[in-house]
Amino acid sequence: MKKIVVTGGSGVIGKELIKLLLKDNSNILNIDTTEILDKTIQSHPNYKYLQQDISKLNDKTLLDYRPNEIYHLAAVFERTEESASHFNNNYISNISATHNLLKISSNIESLKKFIFASSYLVYDSNLYMFQNPDNKTKYLNEGDAKSPRNLTGYSKYYNEKELRFMFKNHTSVDYISARIFRGYGIGSKDFISRTIDNLINNRKIEIYNSEGAFDYLYSKDAATGLKKLSEIGYSGEVNLGAGKSRSINSVLSEIEKVFGKFEYSKISRSEIGYENSASDNTLLESLIGWKPDYGFSNSISDLFNQYDN
Repeated sequence: MKKIVVTGGSGVIGKELIKLLLKDNSNILNIDTTEILDKTIQSHPNYKYLQQDISKLNDKTLLDYRPNEIYHLAAVFERTEESASHFNNNYISNISATHNLLKISSNIESLKKFIFASSYLVYDSNLYMFQNPDNKTKYLNEGDAKSPRNLTGYSKYYNEKELRFMFKNHTSVDYISARIFRGYGIGSKDFISRTIDNLINNRKIEIYNSEGAFDYLYSKDAATGLKKLSEIGYSGEVNLGAGKSRSINSVLSEIEKVFGKFEYSKISRSEIGYENSASDNTLLESLIGWKPDYGFSNSISDLFNQYDN
């Protein structure tokens, strides 16, 4: 029976990934600072939870567990503007935690796969950020220039470098850095989930730079993509996105199709710029023969249904 470690398994993508992995009858150890609230997962005989800061994880924990696969999803991030507190949080939770996990993992003889949740923020922001709204989408591919626009992006890029350094000479371990685009799902802090949560709870909705366009990837698709990447013999960096750019205005229209018309305030902030980016999924599709298959409208309905439940 396969033994798998998922760090950050209680997060929006992590819990969907764990659901998929449990269907395969694998033993799952979720290492996170909070537990998954889903009682079905908690009560599953193949599921275990360890409350732990990854930066302080003891070698013995993983060496004794002897995992065959590790999915490293645990991270902190702030998207538009990073606060002063993020300066320290980013170092501890993104850089120090990943470094510690890699150090331990390099000594796990049973390990065959290490899947890291990276981000498209590693790419040069000059490729896809504009001073004014731009209708031309920049499809980012793995070979594009790297120059992260914030601390989160820089930490992910450094994590990728450490992962490659640690395992490039370990022929028995496949390692993948999945550059995930704009994820959304139940309980997430992203624009889509936040808007739906505000709608359901009758809170004020403010929309910034609504002409901006992003590659939105539903958490269930992200989980499926990560799992499929773990099933191939490949090492390196690969994009994981929907492969399509959607403007904030078009997203609002999709939400209104499900929820009905609602009020919101549009705010323009030229100092933060306008984005129009999407994932070039050429490599992803060639590796796993799969495209994200959860239709956007279906995902919006699914989110509302989860809130209702």
